[in-house]
Amino acid sequence: MSADKIWINRGSRAFQTAVANALDKHAAIKGGVHLLDCCWFTGLERARWTDFPVSIYYTGYRPESGFKNRYFGLNLNQNTVSVAIFDADRIEEMRFAGVLVEHSGEFVFSRWRHDFRSAQTAGVSVDGGLDYFRAVGSLEGCRRTIFAVRDGEFVEIA
Repeated sequence: MSADKIWINRGSRAFQTAVANALDKHAAIKGGVHLLDCCWFTGLERARWTDFPVSIYYTGYRPESGFKNRYFGLNLNQNTVSVAIFDADRIEEMRFAGVLVEHSGEFVFSRWRHDFRSAQTAGVSVDGGLDYFRAVGSLEGCRRTIFAVRDGEFVEIA
């Protein structure tokens, strides 16, 4: 299947619409375009990934912006109702295991632990985020694969 026929099923935004709009508005100030909502590094060894989503944005490198990173993340702290911004260039180190539906080119993946998601074009669902991979349903006409983010785009790597 050629790369131009593959589409990434990013799912609906992890945050309520009003919150997602507020995050996008804040990101627009920095020149960011929403890439995806996914788990993030915790810095802990025993629990490497968060159990909640953060929003990742891509800017490319624009020195005039005063922002040295190509990616940044926004996290809504629901306890303090505040938004934290962080360097998200490590997104290119992450690997997203999922299922590619051959006939439609849909790639569906779980964005964080217990984010059970179903393909729109086949009878298969995935779960596990970056902690584990589980596929449920019919894998007929599908194959397991891995994508990564490069220069603001998803690319198949395995």
